[in-house]
Amino acid sequence: MKALTNDEFAKIVLAAPSPTEPFQPTATYDPDGDCIEYLIKPDNFYAHRVDELLTVYRSEETDELVGSFIKSVKSFWKKLIQQSPAFAVIIQEPPVQLSHLFVARLLQLPSGGDKKELEMVATAYREVLKHADKDNIELPREACAV
Repeated sequence: MKALTNDEFAKIVLAAPSPTEPFQPTATYDPDGDCIEYLIKPDNFYAHRVDELLTVYRSEETDELVGSFIKSVKSFWKKLIQQSPAFAVIIQEPPVQLSHLFVARLLQLPSGGDKKELEMVATAYREVLKHADKDNIELPREACAV
């Protein structure tokens, strides 16, 4: 198989039909990577790592939130259920909202440590939580099976 040149690849991409439907916010679970990518807007973005769970995507033009990447989803749910068994009811009864994951993480944030760092992390979670709640994003069942 012959590799495409950059020009050949660009021609193929530009020739592809444009989407006829307007963009809708989506969350996609990748079981191989055990991660969720949540896209709010189809902007070009840069990624900013918030903590071990969350990376936010910000628009290159406006710096506004345009998405996020959540890793180690199943291990997060497992730890959460061990620490707070009541959360098992929430994640085992579909539909599970993406916002539930963000609320659960906010509740786990430590109370001690560097207050400035903690506030930055909490602010990022509140921001993605607000969008996920507004967009009413449901997680696929497989993202919640622990």
